Amino acid sequence: MNLSDTHRKIVQAVYDLSLLTQFASNGFSATKIADEAGISKSTVSKNRAYLTMSVNLLYETEDKKLAISEDADPSWWAESNPMEGFPTPSEVHSWEGGPPPPPNLGNGGNKETAEGSSDTYTENSVSSPGNGEETAETPTPRLTANGRAVRLTMEQVETYKRLKANGFSAEEARQMAREESDYIEI
Repeated sequence: MNLSDTHRKIVQAVYDLSLLTQFASNGFSATKIADEAGISKSTVSKNRAYLTMSVNLLYETEDKKLAISEDADPSWWAESNPMEGFPTPSEVHSWEGGPPPPPNLGNGGNKETAEGSSDTYTENSVSSPGNGEETAETPTPRLTANGRAVRLTMEQVETYKRLKANGFSAEEARQMAREESDYIEI
């Protein structure tokens, strides 16, 4: 639980006061809590929302006083090491016989480029002839008024490719290819 020293003082004060009174469920005023915790009343007021709504260690009574559950245990807000019980990095290294070796930064698992030239341009930069060409973008099909898909003709696809190669955006090329000729319904 993420609590500051001030939060702990306030919760501990409410807990201590609840042990001293018969009707702890009636709660305690900010002034009484501040006196018990050795802090100002305004500090109690500023931290009230966090302790009641975020971490739910305290609750507000109908009279707007602060109270703590009868089942509350000081271990809930005690300062502790969150990693307690877990092994330290040095303990783990001792189990493994030392720190792990550094990674091999060679080719980094890249199977497409020849070993030793992973960051340089070469004439044959890919391992198979099929990887040398970029795949053309497939134009998005349009729907007709009746909801059926419309396919571009081969002529429209060629026009689209030509326009893309000449620097038109995908959307511009699609629109111009569609305007050039009629669509065929599927």
